[in-house]
Amino acid sequence: MNVKLTRIESNHSNLRTDSVEGVCEMPPTVGLSFLLMGKSLDPNLEHRLVHTTEVTELRLSKGVYYFKTQNSSYTLEVLS
Repeated sequence: MNVKLTRIESNHSNLRTDSVEGVCEMPPTVGLSFLLMGKSLDPNLEHRLVHTTEVTELRLSKGVYYFKTQNSSYTLEVLS
């Protein structure tokens, strides 16, 4: 799936940007980490891997996933 992950709030800065577009194999799932691969921020690298801690809460509304992890909350929009 082509998606856009947007950080709503976090107690760290590991994501480094407020949002990232990329691809994921599956949507967020409670009890599992969420993984996304996008374009690297470093022009010398090909990919950027975003890996969250376990998803603790999940809600789907109007095609947008809202989810929380141990340290952060995000939205995930499916682009295609």
